[in-house]
Amino acid sequence: MAVSSSASRTTAAPPAARATAQRALARPLATLRLDGWIVAASAWFVGGLYLDGWAHNTFPSLETFFTPWHAVLYSGFLASVAVLGWAIGRQHTGERTWWQSIPAGYELSMLGAVLFIASGVADMLWHIVFGIEANVDALLSPTHLALLLGGTLFVTGPIRAEARRRAAGVDAPGWAALMPRLLALTYVLASLSFFTQYANPWGGPWASAVYQPVTSDVLTVGGRALDAVFLLQALSVAGVLLQAALLAAFVLVAVRPGRVPAGGFTLTIGLYVILTVLMRQKYDVGIQVPLAIAGILTGVAADLLNVWLRPGQSTAAALRTFGALVPAVATGATILALSTTEGVWWTIHLWAGAVVLAAATGWLLAYLATSTPVTVAEPMAP
Repeated sequence: MAVSSSASRTTAAPPAARATAQRALARPLATLRLDGWIVAASAWFVGGLYLDGWAHNTFPSLETFFTPWHAVLYSGFLASVAVLGWAIGRQHTGERTWWQSIPAGYELSMLGAVLFIASGVADMLWHIVFGIEANVDALLSPTHLALLLGGTLFVTGPIRAEARRRAAGVDAPGWAALMPRLLALTYVLASLSFFTQYANPWGGPWASAVYQPVTSDVLTVGGRALDAVFLLQALSVAGVLLQAALLAAFVLVAVRPGRVPAGGFTLTIGLYVILTVLMRQKYDVGIQVPLAIAGILTGVAADLLNVWLRPGQSTAAALRTFGALVPAVATGATILALSTTEGVWWTIHLWAGAVVLAAATGWLLAYLATSTPVTVAEPMAP
């Protein structure tokens, strides 16, 4: 990730410049209105995903593909595809093929839609043949992972569309113009967090005192005894590191063009945490509100750090500091939320080390993004 000394700001191009840019492209530029409709329909789509996750967490005995929650998920997807199809139809003229009528940046969205539909059919057949998955199995099913890939390709259309408009010099600054890209990034974060919910401190608050093991060993069918404390601590810390990496990647990509709308992180990180907490309410009973507040405050902290450090407009050191502090704050916020409600059973060594490791994870990702590739000199000819 290249970090420049000053932000590159683009302004809305005059109509003549816009028309020239459009003629120079093989396909039309996507409008902000289209991006807005796509993120609105995608909210229905992603909301359906979390609703289906809530149903499976709450009613683990679900044994059919045809459920109201699947209906919300797939109808949200169809609504999203309908919005893009409408936009393609408007651009289809005698001068353009159907493929060329896809707005710039949405080519992969169409491929993602095809993959999602094919995976949905395959998922139904998978359930019929092998039954409904349970526990972590449901998140690692090949058809479900294919659905994740197809859905992610689709919802990221506004990100690519914004980049294409910026490259053409016809992008416009402003809160409304920046939010579709940020929301699309949030949907990616939410989707990845959904599929890693088994290792997520927001949805699996295993550090809470109510989850402290009362037995030292877990017996297995092989007759071996495993240390329950070690297993639960190891899973929890692994979840901290995994979610720290996802959150750091999200905020680092978000600030890459140097433009995040005011309050953007409060809205998006808060939304991601609230969705996770509600979906996993079976495990968060009694601490949902404190965890949700902690997530919102994490977003507020990210916004304040963005204003203070200007990570997308300043130096590589500022970006690395930003990448380290956001996941550290998120980890500390979850520990604090649990401490003020049910208490934590982790020792200070464990929870303090988890915060430090979360910061190290974010810093390493930011360092990788800002490092300069080493040029290897070609060997001299003999």
